[in-house]
Amino acid sequence: MEDQVCEPKRLQDERKIIMIGPSRATVGRIERIRAIVEIATGRAPGRADILEHYTRHGIGFRPLSTGRRR
Repeated sequence: MEDQVCEPKRLQDERKIIMIGPSRATVGRIERIRAIVEIATGRAPGRADILEHYTRHGIGFRPLSTGRRR
């Protein structure tokens, strides 16, 4: 997993991207990512544990849509 985060981190260091945020990550994976880079926002299904974790650490949260149209 670290190799998946190192490339975006390199691009961020080169100022080619500004923010990094995981999508559909577990709390454990979020912590492993946070050890490498600062997370701006994250996306996940509306899981209370992930929302609470993001809120506790001052990370923005964007819920995933269900993919259904109204």
